[in-house]
Amino acid sequence: MARQTGKENIQRAFLRLLAREAYSGISVKEIAAEAGISRTSYYRHYYAQQDVLDDIIKSVMAEVDGLRVEMLRTAGDDMGERVVLYRMLQVIKEHADDLKIIHDSDAAFHLATAMHRYLLDVTTSSFPPPTDEREEKRQARVRHYHAVGIAAIIFDWIDKRCEDPLTDVVDFLIETQRSSPLQLKRT
Repeated sequence: MARQTGKENIQRAFLRLLAREAYSGISVKEIAAEAGISRTSYYRHYYAQQDVLDDIIKSVMAEVDGLRVEMLRTAGDDMGERVVLYRMLQVIKEHADDLKIIHDSDAAFHLATAMHRYLLDVTTSSFPPPTDEREEKRQARVRHYHAVGIAAIIFDWIDKRCEDPLTDVVDFLIETQRSSPLQLKRT
């Protein structure tokens, strides 16, 4: 087994604490004690508990985002899109236990917000350009609702401990995407 880095040790300790107690009650002192390090060692890597949580979420999102370029290259190729989406969901499944701990805690808002922001950052709308401010707001709302819907599908799958076969989730996401105005942005 590979040796954990200082950050990984702190993240594992944080997740163990989060599985037992409320995020809002976890202190740096507790995280350091759980990790078996001093507070000084903790501060070499992180400033606050929020930083640990953000780092865990960002690392998963970065792995998923690494596959986004491949997804763009496969646009229009149904089988290619399915393969890349399958791989993206495999990344999420690999981190499902950690994501479930976060999702089941009072830190769930941070995870949901990060996923929603990510989906809005990497997507655009297939709507025609808005003709006025009212139409622009309507399109923005629809885009937000679709991003929330995609996140809800993934959270539901995580809540079920990823019991649904990956292919079923891929099929559902592909079907949902076809009826959605969201499209991946070209970078």
